Amino acid sequence: MSLNIDELMKHGAPELHEIEVVSLGGQKVRVKEWDGAIRDAVNQSGQDVNNFQLVQYSLCNENGDLCFPHEEGLAKIKKLKLKVVDEIARKCLKINAVDDEEAAKLEKNLDQIQSGASTSDSQPALDAPLPNSSEELAAVS
Repeated sequence: MSLNIDELMKHGAPELHEIEVVSLGGQKVRVKEWDGAIRDAVNQSGQDVNNFQLVQYSLCNENGDLCFPHEEGLAKIKKLKLKVVDEIARKCLKINAVDDEEAAKLEKNLDQIQSGASTSDSQPALDAPLPNSSEELAAVS
């Protein structure tokens, strides 16, 4: 028996994950799998996504709404210990990668960005507010 549209949307919706952050003494944070709208926003930016932005696009509340969706949120994330940001970003990367090969490629890109070996001339700055949902992204587009 196949799924109807409502069942597909329910079962195919991005999942929320509680991840343990060792660098926070084992405390847990909630992250959201990216949906197509978020992935498209990242891909269409034409910029490499750094660890701060990866965390920004993933940390969410119990409803799945992004915790730091605006420029001010990104500034707050940048005040966290780099060790914390790096650990959360790498776990988010694994959650959002389509497969192991993509995860390895994305992780290599993050390493290059952090080491300054990025092909871009400057650090990326996604200044536009991030959508909390596909509907918000559609309204902006």
